[in-house]
Amino acid sequence: MEHIFLGVDPGGKGAAVTVGPVTNTFQFSKMTDHEIANEFKALAEETDTFYELTAILEKIWLRPTDGRGSGGKLMAHYGMLKGILLTVPIRTIEVAPVTWTRKLGRTDPKDTSSPAKKRLNKQLAQMLYPDRKVVLETADAFLLAEYGRRFHQ
Repeated sequence: MEHIFLGVDPGGKGAAVTVGPVTNTFQFSKMTDHEIANEFKALAEETDTFYELTAILEKIWLRPTDGRGSGGKLMAHYGMLKGILLTVPIRTIEVAPVTWTRKLGRTDPKDTSSPAKKRLNKQLAQMLYPDRKVVLETADAFLLAEYGRRFHQ
């Protein structure tokens, strides 16, 4: 059975991207929670017969330096996505950012800014998937799916 990987970047401006025989891109900032659930359910139903679908969900947590308001929204969105993946159901593997970035060869000096890291991730994702449109919001999802493709076949 052929494998499809769904990279899920849980940020509010994150995305979900499939790599494999079925290619989809969902940008969360443009969708309601209900629409996200419907897209994941449709994807699971579409791939159920012929493909094995695995979601690679970026595992997140809050640090004391994170803002309470934005941190709360991020954790709520993460929990919502995790719940959808469990109920659809889609096999899910959670992976810490440091794990998937290192495994894909993305190590940056400690003082590298978050926007700079995003730009580098976008460049890598576009290089890996030249036939797909990669934007800053989808870059991490592409790389999460690629991590799954390489290390969880």
